[in-house]
Amino acid sequence: MKSRQRVIWFFLLLMSAPAPLLGQDDPPATPFTFSILVQNTFQESDSGSGPLGTDGFRMRRIRPKISGHVLPNVHFVVIADLVRDFPLLQTRITWTIAPSWDVLAGLYKVPFSMEFLENVGRLDFVMRSRVVRRLSPGRDTGISIRKSFGDRLAVQVGAFNGVDGATFVNDNNSYLYAGRVLFTTGGEDIGLRLAANVGYSQDENAPIKGISPTFDGNRALLGGGLWFDLYAWTVKAESIYVDTNKPLIGNSGAFSGGYITLQRRFGSDWVSAIRWDRYVDTNRTDDLVAGITWGPLAPVKVQADVHVPLNQIDSRSPVFLMMAQIAL
Repeated sequence: MKSRQRVIWFFLLLMSAPAPLLGQDDPPATPFTFSILVQNTFQESDSGSGPLGTDGFRMRRIRPKISGHVLPNVHFVVIADLVRDFPLLQTRITWTIAPSWDVLAGLYKVPFSMEFLENVGRLDFVMRSRVVRRLSPGRDTGISIRKSFGDRLAVQVGAFNGVDGATFVNDNNSYLYAGRVLFTTGGEDIGLRLAANVGYSQDENAPIKGISPTFDGNRALLGGGLWFDLYAWTVKAESIYVDTNKPLIGNSGAFSGGYITLQRRFGSDWVSAIRWDRYVDTNRTDDLVAGITWGPLAPVKVQADVHVPLNQIDSRSPVFLMMAQIAL
């Protein structure tokens, strides 16, 4: 029985990603498409290190992607990252079982956090906010169901291994249960998106980023966010709260944070943005991030950011980040 289950999961991992339902009169989709994302970064700081590690140049991402339809209502995507030690990043299949109903399975992004679910090639800054990098569940192996209610409301719930995608193997007999509700209204010039996220997991020696590489205990996750567009201006805000309980050692801890971003577009080539970024564990730290982007919608994009700590609880120093991106 276990070998049969492994075969089934292996098939699901090789096939995968969301696709709209194709009607009988729709033209057949292209069987396969190929794309690639390449990002090279530069970091400089007074301390010699920062969020990217030691200062200097770094080939951060080389991500080839293959996607397509194996059936009119079954879509797959496979993404690798050739910079990683284990290059397989995402393998997801989406089966549209009925209009506005999708079943997703494989290794993919857990439905939690607006900024994490945003394509990495379209971020406002070189890096995501600290709270999203540290507390969002990330990619993981699992299955979920997604339901759309017209163009305004979408709901997705699922169960995942709960190991932040560090391995295909579950850490115990429990799962990470996650859910997300997204409300969208407005049009191209004026629009609003509101999201709420929840999650719960019982972990055993699990590698949970931002908390512990060998976490034993329970996690309760809450999050919410909004994106508001007003012509050339955009406001983005998000917060995440994670409560941990470790019954084996009889204590608990809370981790939280959030950000507010103000973005201004200048034509189709330039975007400026400023962000207040907070993260709270045993201490509370705040950063001010300012950045500019050239070519936000072009195959070639260049970004430059400055990260300035607003309180000196730790030894962090201002950091300059720059990124050159090619997306084909």
